[in-house]
Amino acid sequence: MPNLMKGATPNELVKGVTANRMSIIGEETE
Repeated sequence: MPNLMKGATPNELVKGVTANRMSIIGEETE
C-alpha cells in the first residue's frame, strides 16, 4: 500500500476506500 494515507485517521481511510470502491464499481457498471 502506498504511503499516501500516512497520518490519515481511520475514518479518512474508510472514506477513501469507499470512494475508490464506488468509482471502480461505477466504471464496471457502465
